[in-house]
Amino acid sequence: MLEIRERIDYELLCQQFRQEQVDELVELMLEVEMSRSKTIRLGQNNEFPTAYVQGRFSRITHEHLEKVLDAINENTAAVKNTKAYLLAALFNSVSTIDNHYTMQVNHDFYGGK
Repeated sequence: MLEIRERIDYELLCQQFRQEQVDELVELMLEVEMSRSKTIRLGQNNEFPTAYVQGRFSRITHEHLEKVLDAINENTAAVKNTKAYLLAALFNSVSTIDNHYTMQVNHDFYGGK
């Protein structure tokens, strides 16, 4: 767990967001890291080899968690399975962060035209 906390700048995240929220995400990351099953289900229809999911989760940094926590705090939709939602958000954050911020900048600077 210490390795995860160091990689994500845990103390800084806890200054920006509620510690309980950050702790839950760290716990999920640890759960994935320790998984010994052959696959991990993400969402209703997506099942991936555990090693692949673990590889993605090992690349999660402060910036990824900041994006996920911002999205959680902005969400107004009902979420039926919080754990599945969070696992999918963490998994997807690694492969979508650059495009997310590009679209956000485009919206902020050019959205009104």
